[in-house]
Order: sequence, then C-alpha cells, then structure tokens
Amino acid sequence: MKTKSLAATLAIAMTAAICATHVSFGAKNVSSGKKVFRQIPIPKREHGYSRMNPTVIRTERELDDLLKRVKKTTGWNKPKKFEDTIKKAKVDFSKEVLVLLPHKEPSGSTKVTFKKPKLRNRELICRIRRNVPLLGNCLMAYYCFALAVTKTAVDNIELHVKGRKPIKLSISGK
Repeated sequence: MKTKSLAATLAIAMTAAICATHVSFGAKNVSSGKKVFRQIPIPKREHGYSRMNPTVIRTERELDDLLKRVKKTTGWNKPKKFEDTIKKAKVDFSKEVLVLLPHKEPSGSTKVTFKKPKLRNRELICRIRRNVPLLGNCLMAYYCFALAVTKTAVDNIELHVKGRKPIKLSISGK
C-alpha cells in the first residue's frame, strides 16, 4: 500500500513541478490549460493544393483573397467543399491565425498522415508522416492540413517531413 501512495505522491509532485516551470506537453498551454490550435477538417487530398505554399493567413481580408483565388483557379476537384469547411471553422482573426500546410507526394500510393502537433517553447511542431510502399504509382498527390492557431500562445510553426528540410512559418509575419 505504501508503494501506491508513494507513486501517487511522486506523480503529483512531478505534475506540480512541470506546471510551475510552464513546460508545455502536447498542444495545450499548461499555464492556462487551453488548447493552442484546432485542426480544420478540409479535404485531405485535393488536386487544387498543387498550387499552394505553406501559408499563415492573419486577416479576414487575406482569407477572402485566398477563397477568391480558389474559385478562379482551375484544377480543383471540390473547391466548394474546401471553401465551406474553412468558412464553417469560423476562424476568429482577432485571436487566431489560419495555417495551411500543403504537402506534395510523387506517388499517390504513399500513405500520408498528419501527426498531432506539439507545443515547445511557443513553437508549434507539426509532422507529416509518410509511409512509402515498395511499389507505387507515379501519379502526383497533393495534400493540405489546416490549423486555427491561437496568436497569444504560439510564435512560430515548424513543419517536419522526414527527408526534407523543415519549413518554418512566423505567426506574426515578422
């Protein structure tokens, strides 16, 4: 019985120490307990993403400009679904930014997974995992992942894909 209470006491002490130093684990801001991002469920794979670059959208006007370009650009499979999902997310630009993280694969056979981002020292670390099969097709595949990120909790976004140079984006644009 003493072992269980000792373990419980140590767990509480460790949690208190972590909270006291404001070390963040996962995607929550430990000091406030609030989530620092939410993933927006845009279509994962879409040919229209072929013309996108990693982007931080900071204002309603920038979002409107993006959605206008989407409407005018040919090559989208379901531009309306992308637009509707972004609008439905209701990004509050007074508190959040919209982050778009496109990803290109030389083969549609590669399985692409967006891992849950982790907050480390006000930097949101995002990872895309690739599972490349032994045999695949040679058809390009375009993916994108969207996040609404709290401005006051995050300074930078860093995207990691194995075998590629990390991409770093500033929330403030500086």
